[in-house]
Amino acid sequence: MEKQKNQITRLDPDMHNVKKVSLKRITTIIIIIAANIAVIAAIIAGLLLWKIPGKKGSKKSDIKNSAAQTQNTLKNSSPEDQCLDKFHDPDLCRFESWIQANPIQKIPYSATITAKSNGLTFTNIYKRDKNGNISMNMKWQEQQPLELNIIEYNGNTYMQGSNMFWVKFPIGFKIPTDSKIPSNVMDPSSNFNFMDSLQNDRFTKMGKEPCDNNLMCFEYKVSESGMVNQYIWFDTKEYQLRKLVAGSPGGTTEMKLGYKPVTVTAPPAQNVVSPALPNVSSFEQLFNNLK
Repeated sequence: MEKQKNQITRLDPDMHNVKKVSLKRITTIIIIIAANIAVIAAIIAGLLLWKIPGKKGSKKSDIKNSAAQTQNTLKNSSPEDQCLDKFHDPDLCRFESWIQANPIQKIPYSATITAKSNGLTFTNIYKRDKNGNISMNMKWQEQQPLELNIIEYNGNTYMQGSNMFWVKFPIGFKIPTDSKIPSNVMDPSSNFNFMDSLQNDRFTKMGKEPCDNNLMCFEYKVSESGMVNQYIWFDTKEYQLRKLVAGSPGGTTEMKLGYKPVTVTAPPAQNVVSPALPNVSSFEQLFNNLK
């Protein structure tokens, strides 16, 4: 028994060393396993990021996200900002903003139109009130000076020639369009067609110059199909259209505009007569019956 005890005692130091070696190996294995787990976790995280829309690592989602952000930016930006992004001309864009906020066919204004066509000169003093009522005083000269007054009030049309009486036409009456008077004189709104779609390559900035009512105006040349030359002036303060000059193979038209409040009323009742005219088929026939 004593002998076996001594043998066991001699073995104890070795067993202790074995325990130490085993513990070290276990620790090393645990460290290796932990490192592998970290690597695997990183790979899984990378895959998840690649799959999640809008995250870094997904090219398609980056493009979609960027496009959505651009669209939202444009949606939230003002029309003037969008115009600047497109045209890079602050003055033209302020003018466009005024057009968008104040459609000239719907706001009160007055205009003096002078047109030269086929050797004749026509003028029209045009007024439009806030309710859409219109008055026109047109003058031109052929063998003698001629004058025509037109009032459109509450849907009715009143016309006056060289005498003091006005002829009242019913709602829906249309003035014959074969007049010698140019269409852009009788219908000044046709001069504003260039406003429908402002395009950068159609407008050339010419500079500044004084315009009516002690204002300074920007001048732009407008290149439009069918027009020889067209120029517009809008003021540097309110960016309102103040003047327009248009050329065509048949002549030229100049239009000056103002925006003070105007009032249009029907002619005095005692000066109005019901139309005792036959069915007119031409402007000349209509005008001759008004004399």
